[in-house]
Amino acid sequence: MLQAPAAAPPPRNPGRSLQLLDRLTRRSSIRGILLAILLVALLPMMALSIWQGLARIQRDRDTEHRKLLEAAQLTAASQRNVITSAQTILAVLAAAPNVRARDQDMCGPILRAAVQSQPAYRHFSVSTADGRLACASDPGAIGVAATSSKQLWDQLQRSGFLVTAPVWGTISERLVLRAMLPLKTATGAFDGVITASIDLDWLRQRLHDQHPTGDIAVALVDGRGNAVASNRPLPARRLALTQPNETGVFTVRSADGSDWAYAVAPLHVGNQGGERFHIVYAAAQPPRFGSQWWSVAFYFLVPLLALLLASMAIWVGANRAILSWVSQLGALARQIGNSQRPQMQQRLGFADAPAEVRDLAADLLRMRSTIVDREQRLRGAAAAQTEVARELHHRVRNNLQVIASFLSLQAEGIAVGDARGALEQARLRVAGMAMVNGLLYADAEVTTVAMAQLLDPLADMLARHTGVEAIVEVNHILSPRTVDVDRAIPLVLWIIEATLCLCERADPAVRPNEFRIAMNNEDDVMCIHVSMAGLLPDSAKQTLHRRLVVAIANQQGARARIDDVGAKAGRIVLCLPHEALAHEAQQLPEDSAAA
Repeated sequence: MLQAPAAAPPPRNPGRSLQLLDRLTRRSSIRGILLAILLVALLPMMALSIWQGLARIQRDRDTEHRKLLEAAQLTAASQRNVITSAQTILAVLAAAPNVRARDQDMCGPILRAAVQSQPAYRHFSVSTADGRLACASDPGAIGVAATSSKQLWDQLQRSGFLVTAPVWGTISERLVLRAMLPLKTATGAFDGVITASIDLDWLRQRLHDQHPTGDIAVALVDGRGNAVASNRPLPARRLALTQPNETGVFTVRSADGSDWAYAVAPLHVGNQGGERFHIVYAAAQPPRFGSQWWSVAFYFLVPLLALLLASMAIWVGANRAILSWVSQLGALARQIGNSQRPQMQQRLGFADAPAEVRDLAADLLRMRSTIVDREQRLRGAAAAQTEVARELHHRVRNNLQVIASFLSLQAEGIAVGDARGALEQARLRVAGMAMVNGLLYADAEVTTVAMAQLLDPLADMLARHTGVEAIVEVNHILSPRTVDVDRAIPLVLWIIEATLCLCERADPAVRPNEFRIAMNNEDDVMCIHVSMAGLLPDSAKQTLHRRLVVAIANQQGARARIDDVGAKAGRIVLCLPHEALAHEAQQLPEDSAAA
């Protein structure tokens, strides 16, 4: 009793790594397959090494940014003492009765002593409520306006202590920051301003003394990011102070192309309407390809170097063990494919090849004998079939020519009129079909004919029939394209019917002197134009030729249209898809050697 064969086990679902390997090696070369296997094997180690390198870079960046923030905050605390101490000094001076009295003889010595004891301040002065200096450390300033800005003076009457932006001191003759404290009477009324001028040169020198290195830039900047005082030129004229990255550190590129990172710490000096100040602490970043860069790049280079060395080993090994023999097998296969007899030294060149390669070479040689026998039979059959097709076209052409001759003889026996015209048109159609078969008989392909070869004799035939000169215009790209017999005969009949349709509209008073057959590209389709001048307006009458023009176009899956071109000219157009035309005729290669 027969038993049913056991069902095949279901295919196993390979893992993701095997699926990835299958995608990498599909339709690849032998070298590519081996390199893909190596890549998959080393991928985990590469991923781990790259992760370690990225973690090292991130860790170093976080450490550097943290140091920048700490340095900026420490520097801000130091510089805040310089500015905020001005508020304390001004408050102490304002509490002195001799200063509030604004008597230069008693107030001036006190202000001069303050300048001598505080090198950061260049000038102290006290103004009255009308804005004129009544007491100053420099007697030459008496009577000068405390400020030329009416807006600032109005602001002082409404606010408390403030520090202005850098201004040129007319008394000290240098850039200063003015720390200004409004004075109030016992009733709270505005009673003038006491001012201290902070020397910016002193601030710059102090910053330089605290940070003398060239790769560190420390600056006091205003609220717009412009430097007020710094130990060295900043990497940019204006620095961004808001919207930092997630670590609170900015990056900027200097004019010389070096990268800088900087942190910003605000100075909380209790300004009430005055200028805002910040401390910027910037550090030059290590140059590319420096020692720090190479120490990090080491994490990336190790797996890449291992992959490179292993790839070189696979490349050389695959070439020596496999690919060199595959190349010789390819040469042997090409000789067999070209019907050439393999040379003796090439046949013996596989003696040192691996066993599998020797067996494959022997199979190729055995296959050659089979191919030669089969090719001889196929060549004989193809030659016989070609001769049969040529003879068939020859006989069809002769028969059609005989029919055309009979129609011509019949027409000669009929007086001029509709009957004779119908016979002449029938003869023209038969002659067109005979012309196609004649071209196929003369062509080596026997199945296709080029459009240029088809349109020129057809135009001559129509010119003889109509007595009007014919002009053929074919796009140079479409000229070598070919059509088979199933498409050539309908195209010839369509052109004949289109020409006869236009001739029906010929104006008896104006005899046409030419008509045109053009073939070109229009909107990604191939179009054939038949046009003629000296015509009457189109009456749209459904004549036989008009119906045949539309019917043949529909039969070929094309579209036809009839247009009026100008006052006395007409055109009939047939549009076919490019698939209707074949490419240039391909000549069969001649045998390079006899079998």
